[in-house]
Amino acid sequence: MQDTVALSTEEVTEHLQHHSASISLMESKLVMLESYHKEFDKRFSIIFPILKEFRQAKSTSLLTANLLHQMQALSEKVVMLEQMSWQHITVVPSPVSIAQTPSLGEADLKDLKHQLKILQHRIVGGGVKIGAKVFQSFDDVQIWVKSKLPK
Repeated sequence: MQDTVALSTEEVTEHLQHHSASISLMESKLVMLESYHKEFDKRFSIIFPILKEFRQAKSTSLLTANLLHQMQALSEKVVMLEQMSWQHITVVPSPVSIAQTPSLGEADLKDLKHQLKILQHRIVGGGVKIGAKVFQSFDDVQIWVKSKLPK
């Protein structure tokens, strides 16, 4: 009977050691989960006001219409500049006509091309949509964060 009690005691001791190891492992995992919870809670508290504002914001159709209008105006200017450049290539102007026709400088042409490239980069693709806001570029996000988010 003493041998049976001794064996049972040893088995119980082994089970206790195994369970205490399992409990310490679970405690370490619980600590890790609590740290994750704190980190994600902090992140969510930063993002939540932004998401709430996106849901309340109106459609960006005015922004899109404005961008389309600007793109069309720039496209018309590019077409006009292409026509002017072809006219200069095909027709040798007289000295009188050179003095009378206003021409765009090279700097103006470069500026127009740069603006057209900016618009092309902004229009291509659907942008990033968060709630009702659509951001077409990273610069748009930066400007919005600087002007709309509280300090």
